[in-house]
Amino acid sequence: MNRAAKLLIVLTFVYLAVCPHHAFAGGVGASPKELHFETHSTDSTRLLTVVNTGSNVSDYSVFVEGEYEEWFEITPSTFTLKPGENKE
Repeated sequence: MNRAAKLLIVLTFVYLAVCPHHAFAGGVGASPKELHFETHSTDSTRLLTVVNTGSNVSDYSVFVEGEYEEWFEITPSTFTLKPGENKE
């Protein structure tokens, strides 16, 4: 994967950290902080854990924007988490 694709993924994680949807006292954590993909690898599955670090129930969306979005399948891409709850 080229540098632009990696930057796009990192920026998406930053967006998730700064803008949880529909929450006033919301927060989000993600682990791992970076996901790396090899373009010629047969092992293309990566797990991302999203954690609601806020004090309210919050809705989240995980997505890739731009020219590389068709390279990825994120399931589930939208979900709701209670405070302290996580989703893999």
